[in-house]
Amino acid sequence: MKKICTALLALLLCLTALSACGTKTIAEPAALAEALAAADIYSTEIYPLDASMVTQIFGVTADYTEAYAHASAGDAADELLVVTVADEEGAKTLLTQLETHMTTLSETYSQYAADQCPRIEGGLLMRVGTVVVWCVSNDTDAAKTIVENYIK
Repeated sequence: MKKICTALLALLLCLTALSACGTKTIAEPAALAEALAAADIYSTEIYPLDASMVTQIFGVTADYTEAYAHASAGDAADELLVVTVADEEGAKTLLTQLETHMTTLSETYSQYAADQCPRIEGGLLMRVGTVVVWCVSNDTDAAKTIVENYIK
């Protein structure tokens, strides 16, 4: 009986490990961006930006296949960016570029609205497969929950 239980537990552990090996992704980046933009988590209104502005506003030079961006008019640091790149390596590069953007944005706001710095530094920056999400809002936990609802 002990051997059977041990074998079943070993099999269960193997199956659990195999199921965790699958690559997670966000199937609908546009829908995720829309859900984040519509959420009541921002301190001010955020406005949609053309995908061509991603390089200028966020300093992203990684080759992206699609990008959905929103930003405030400058009265607060609220920003939203959902970007898809072709492969995992591009996603890692993009993540690094957005970390640089976060530092630069915080330094900029420290000059005239230092109260925004903790919001920037506590912003949501995460990679799911080939999708990278950046979100500065009043509720990072709520933003993260929204993103998690789109992970497959």
